[in-house]
Amino acid sequence: MKILLSLIFSGLFCLVHAEDNSKLAQSYINSYKAVAIQEMHRTGIPASIKLAQGLLESDWGRSDLAKTANNHFGIKCGGKWKGGTFYKEDDDKNSRGQLIESCFRSFGSPTESYMAHSDFLSDPKKEYRYGFLFDYSSTDYKAWAKGLKKSGYATDPNYPNKLIQIIENYELYKYDQPIKTVHTEKSYASVNSSDRIPDRVSLPKTNTRDTKKKHSKIKERTSTNAEAKVDSKPTLRMPAKHVSRLSYSIDAINKCRKVTAKGGETLGELSRIVGVSVDEIIAFNEIYITKDDLLESGVNVYLEKKKRSYRGGDAFHLVKEGETMESIAQLYGIRVKSLYAKNRMPKGSKTIPGVKLSLAKSVSLSERPRFDLGNSARRHKFLFEDEAKK
Repeated sequence: MKILLSLIFSGLFCLVHAEDNSKLAQSYINSYKAVAIQEMHRTGIPASIKLAQGLLESDWGRSDLAKTANNHFGIKCGGKWKGGTFYKEDDDKNSRGQLIESCFRSFGSPTESYMAHSDFLSDPKKEYRYGFLFDYSSTDYKAWAKGLKKSGYATDPNYPNKLIQIIENYELYKYDQPIKTVHTEKSYASVNSSDRIPDRVSLPKTNTRDTKKKHSKIKERTSTNAEAKVDSKPTLRMPAKHVSRLSYSIDAINKCRKVTAKGGETLGELSRIVGVSVDEIIAFNEIYITKDDLLESGVNVYLEKKKRSYRGGDAFHLVKEGETMESIAQLYGIRVKSLYAKNRMPKGSKTIPGVKLSLAKSVSLSERPRFDLGNSARRHKFLFEDEAKK
């Protein structure tokens, strides 16, 4: 009889515990599904995977790290972290093999934690490790779960199964949207102005001193393109009622996520809709200066740092009339500085219509394309120049 009562009591305890966990999970999902979807729009990581990882790694939001430091993914400080910190024992040991406290990042809000986790997985410097994950469909949560284990993200052999079980138990897959891959370009879920992170959610603070330096550098880079901007057709201001209904389809060029401007909106308006700060967009694109810059229709606006080389099918670009180094770099998703370096052109020099610029490999000095130094008449022979006139 005692054994029977014990079994009944144990069974009731398990049911109550499971029900409590279910309520906690649903509360967590309701709180963070919006930012998980936003991060899927911004980086391509499935919302189901993001939520499942958040639930699992924060113990349904109950861990000290999540409650005290808003760190839902156990992100450690790292060498370059300058923000808040939270110390607790984890897996770090001293030279004697003794367990010591590990430094974890402390965030101002859970949203910052979610964004930092996305940035960690999509960091170009970690592409050798996590890059293959972004080749999976955003609806294939099982592939993502197994891929995270394969990449070495988690040491627990049951990590993929735990994520899959959480996703299926709480139907998190319903928040995922399909991503179609075509060659080097990817088409991500569309971002609507109504889907953006609410204004009340705090975002990572920006160092004012660093921002001023960044803006001054951007002004130097864009000064050489001033003439091209003057010659371009003026962009009409889009009415506010149209701006409020803007939506963007996030795709990619050269594996760099970007959106295509509708025309007439400001950089600040686009920033609020896609969930990427103005300072980041300015730094990533190298052609804008302030949040009030008006965007022309059809212009690529990158949501992450451009690559050093173009990895598509084109090795060279034939310069057309009116094109600049900045506009060409924007066309292929490569950095302006890298485009100058690959072609051994002086910083600030102007390219010339009819020459070919290398997009993937550095050319030798003898292959350097002709360029214009403005007041200087100095020109350089270009290897691909038509020599039929000689």
